[in-house]
Amino acid sequence: MLQVALGPQTAQAFGGSAGANVNLIQSLPENEKAIARQAFSDSLSTMWIMYVAFSAVGLLVGFLITKNVLNKKHEETKTGLEAEKEKRVEREAERAEKKKKRASKGELPADVSAGVEQEKDVKG
Repeated sequence: MLQVALGPQTAQAFGGSAGANVNLIQSLPENEKAIARQAFSDSLSTMWIMYVAFSAVGLLVGFLITKNVLNKKHEETKTGLEAEKEKRVEREAERAEKKKKRASKGELPADVSAGVEQEKDVKG
């Protein structure tokens, strides 16, 4: 459309960087100036609609963000071989404690509960 109305040389002057050639529009005669402005308006309207839609979606997503209360309790994380060894010892102690509780309730099979009794004798 722009090429037909303004001619191939003038239309090509607007080319890929039409925004940089705004001064060229001012130098055109009034009827061609209106055509060039309409071409710019048509090309920008699609982008404007897209960006408004993105903004609306962003605004709606923003309303879905909820308040997150931070915990005041500080938990120190220990790393390294010594920390892993301590964790392993704690897990083994917890397992042994669970076995003792289950054995005292009679939930363990006889051979396992006998092993727990032997542990009590050895430790006790």
